[in-house]
Amino acid sequence: QRFQRAHRALGSDSTEGFAAARYTMMQRTAAFADAVGVEEDEAETSLGYRDDRLGNGLQMALRLFERNVGLRVVHVTMDGGFDTHEGHAWKYQELMSAFDDNLGAFFAELDQRGIADRVLVATMSEFGRTVGENGSGGLDHGAASSMLLFGPVRPGPHGEAPTFSGLSAEDGLPSAVPFDRYFATLAEQWFGVSAD
Repeated sequence: QRFQRAHRALGSDSTEGFAAARYTMMQRTAAFADAVGVEEDEAETSLGYRDDRLGNGLQMALRLFERNVGLRVVHVTMDGGFDTHEGHAWKYQELMSAFDDNLGAFFAELDQRGIADRVLVATMSEFGRTVGENGSGGLDHGAASSMLLFGPVRPGPHGEAPTFSGLSAEDGLPSAVPFDRYFATLAEQWFGVSAD
């Protein structure tokens, strides 16, 4: 707390351009630190979130968006991971259940606060899975995966549905939308940055 008070005060009487700009940035940093930190009297009940990396990360993201600290992107990861080389059937079901619970709680809170139209959740993975099971009841690395968008977006599938014809069990689905196009679309449609 002493550090934060000093941080806020340092350069507050500055009129010189660079020092004044540095002071402004320090104030933003302090506001960001306040938003990330949870004080005891501020702690809330779970409201449907799971006590895992995704649930805790989404609750932190909500605080950051709600306090309007100027942040545009928050990256949140999940516990466990989708690298299901064995036991895919039960692991995938549990992962998606946790994903559903946490996002349901997150969007319920966004709606309560009236900011759901300002938040887009975009999922990503660096690999997909094979079409058929391996010898351990799992799926190995494949070419493509599903990317999901939640929020104020046009509902339904985007891009062409992948075809299963001609694929062996060891093959992954071919990519219908390249990774760079996915991110370029988000940059252009959400942030107003040219896809070029």
